[in-house]
Amino acid sequence: MRYAAVNSAWPPAVPTLTGPEAASAARRLYRFGMKRAWKGPVKLTSGNRYTWIYHGELRVNPGKGWRGLVHDMSHLVHRYQHPDKSGHDMRHEFLEGEMVAYVIASGWLQGKLKPKTKPKPPLQEVRHARVLQRLADWKRKAKRAATAIRKLERQRKYYERKGETSCSNGTTTKPLTMDASSLR
Repeated sequence: MRYAAVNSAWPPAVPTLTGPEAASAARRLYRFGMKRAWKGPVKLTSGNRYTWIYHGELRVNPGKGWRGLVHDMSHLVHRYQHPDKSGHDMRHEFLEGEMVAYVIASGWLQGKLKPKTKPKPPLQEVRHARVLQRLADWKRKAKRAATAIRKLERQRKYYERKGETSCSNGTTTKPLTMDASSLR
């Protein structure tokens, strides 16, 4: 009976496969079988879809579980390694058996691929930090505005002190005066 050794290698109770675990496992199984890393994007999918490469992206269906993921990845690797051979010849059975042993030996079924969750800081602390940052930003903007106002006041006093200005042709002109009506 074909694949009896492969199917019996799985433990009786296989845990459910999560999305992040499936993406990480697919990348690692690809590297295990192809001896090179997958460089394209990995996209999670669902429903009646196989784990396969479509249009340059590795689409992974965690809904098929660990058995389905390993089986589909072994077909994918076998297809690229032996494109002229049948999808279920003895090489595929051997490759799938190696992948099952790799998954079990690596401890993936015990949750080693699950992402570590970072503890979230309390919401009040996050909001307090944001307020402090915004306050510092506005203080910096106020300081820049005060510096710009001082500079402009200095320039205004210079031109008011200068009074009449002399032109290059030897004539003098009166200082410019502006009233509010000319700005409309």
